[in-house]
Amino acid sequence: MAKNTICLWYDREAEAAARFYAETFPDSVVGAVHRATSDYPSGKAGDVLTVEFTVAGVPCIGLNGGRPWTLEGHKAGFFKLIGEWEETGYVVRGLTFHRLRHTAATRLREAGYDLRTIADFLGQKTEGMAGHYSKRADLTKKLQGIAQAIDTDPRNAE
Repeated sequence: MAKNTICLWYDREAEAAARFYAETFPDSVVGAVHRATSDYPSGKAGDVLTVEFTVAGVPCIGLNGGRPWTLEGHKAGFFKLIGEWEETGYVVRGLTFHRLRHTAATRLREAGYDLRTIADFLGQKTEGMAGHYSKRADLTKKLQGIAQAIDTDPRNAE
């Protein structure tokens, strides 16, 4: 059984694409085709919503979700969501992708992850960059734990 299903985003061509793949690649088949049961804002009853298919043994689902996301579209959606969260007080004003990188690195460092792991997570080449992004981490708890371990080590008894 596959651990993941690949989701491919289409405007309205999911079924045609699935059939093309099934005809083109070995060990490929079109499975269930799910259709809208009633009219909806951007379509009509009977329109294909999703298509389950397999390409070369890999399970896929085609989603007729409208125009595929672009980087610019993703940014616009992200900042719209962030704007709504700012208005409700869910996040502080000024949240950006760059600040999220700092936040993720800081939280990972405070959780005890080493700089190499943080660099890998962030997609950074060097541990130095991971250190830069996590420099505001509060390591007090971690250091207190180390100090306590040293203090309670029986080898350090007088």
